[in-house]
Amino acid sequence: MIYVAGIKFNHPDKTVIWSLICELIYYALYPLLAITKTSWLKKTFFIFIISFIIILAGAHRDVLAFFTQTGAYQGYYWQLGPFLTWIIGLPVWLLGVLIAENVDNLKSISFSKLSFYRFLIFTVSCLCVAGQLYWHISYILSMNIFALLMYKWIKSEIAYFKNHQPNSLTESMGKFSYSLYLCHPLIYAILSIWLVNNMSTYILFVFLAVFISYLFYLIVEKPSHRLAMKLSRI
Repeated sequence: MIYVAGIKFNHPDKTVIWSLICELIYYALYPLLAITKTSWLKKTFFIFIISFIIILAGAHRDVLAFFTQTGAYQGYYWQLGPFLTWIIGLPVWLLGVLIAENVDNLKSISFSKLSFYRFLIFTVSCLCVAGQLYWHISYILSMNIFALLMYKWIKSEIAYFKNHQPNSLTESMGKFSYSLYLCHPLIYAILSIWLVNNMSTYILFVFLAVFISYLFYLIVEKPSHRLAMKLSRI
């Protein structure tokens, strides 16, 4: 639906649709990975190595730009297209599988330690953005490393909220965050027809993007989840 809607606007959705394609491939691969007789940790480590080799070969210009701090480079994670990007992102997805496989064994964590991880994630994410903009550190070089830190943080969030009640507002916002991720590039492109995107209109852009994405969640994503649950019981 997002892809079709984006045709008229030169596909602003391309910045997010690639991850949807990767996700479909991962779900298709999961049964095969599950029956492979080795631990998920070893599988993840092995795929990390393959991903690293493909990055060196396929994104060699970005690698060269980082070491020389000169020259043109892509900078984007999905620069190799959907047929190779899914391999690059597979170890990141497998980190999520590792969390899911061990979710019942997570040890409790204090709020102070969780807060430290949150601060660390925010700080490093800002550095990754700055690195891509100013220091020739392409996202294809930084994101898989950043994912290791994300793995630790997400584990900590799950461990903490196993024994604590989450905030109802932020939990509700989290439920439609994927709709926001999918919709926001297209919403910005459509709004730009009528509004100039500058400092004075930025808040309006954000508000409308969140509001329209929430409507998309209520009308499309949430009913789709319910339908999928019903079909799974048949």
